[in-house]
Amino acid sequence: MRFRPTLFLSLFAVLSASFSATVAHAQSVTLAVEFGTKQSGDGDCVGNGVCECSPQINNAPGINVLFQASADQNTLVLTFSLTDLKTNEPDQVQNFINGSYIFDVAYPLSDAMFANLNLPTGAQITPNSNSTVVINGDVVTDYITLYYGD
Repeated sequence: MRFRPTLFLSLFAVLSASFSATVAHAQSVTLAVEFGTKQSGDGDCVGNGVCECSPQINNAPGINVLFQASADQNTLVLTFSLTDLKTNEPDQVQNFINGSYIFDVAYPLSDAMFANLNLPTGAQITPNSNSTVVINGDVVTDYITLYYGD
């Protein structure tokens, strides 16, 4: 059987449009994010994850990230600028351009900052969460499967 790139691209376009329509009706919040994992004390943010997160998007370190939950609340979508990532967190660029961004430790989405997403209690991103990173020009989109539990 011969691979047909046009068929694959058409299928990808249909699936992307379908998912985009699902997310378009979901709630969202924009937060300033420093990627990495918080170290003990006042250590640097290293590795993969969300190290610091703030609703003060204009005066906080890091980059502005749009968080959206899919209508079924199984997927969290993070969208941000590749230019901002390269400028403000150049050490994180390589972690995103490989096609997935796997968190080093669990990150709960229970903080009041995430209330607009209307996620059920216990929502979190874990090291076992699936991640698919898509880069389109300057826009980085990370589709992360959410985990619910302790």
